[in-house]
Amino acid sequence: MDTPDLEEFLEQVSRLLARRKARSLSKRETELLVRINQGIDAPKTERYRELSDKLNSEKITPEEHQELLSIIEYIEAKDGERLEALIEIQSKTRQMGRSFYME
Repeated sequence: MDTPDLEEFLEQVSRLLARRKARSLSKRETELLVRINQGIDAPKTERYRELSDKLNSEKITPEEHQELLSIIEYIEAKDGERLEALIEIQSKTRQMGRSFYME
């Protein structure tokens, strides 16, 4: 199995595990966990690697460089979404912890 296929398989397993573990969680918490565990699709990851290699070997065209910048922007946006989900679920966890100790 090549790397992109393996990454796609692992992402699917990760989502499945998140859903199974989240059965006792609220719908929102489940959504957050799925967002947190969601990776970048395998073809985009592979293209990023190809373009990064070209950049490092100084064999990248201006069009490819622009494509690389677009992929980087996409990845950064996805990372930001994952971070927002992490912050929200962490906040919910703290709130649950406080109410547990206050009882």
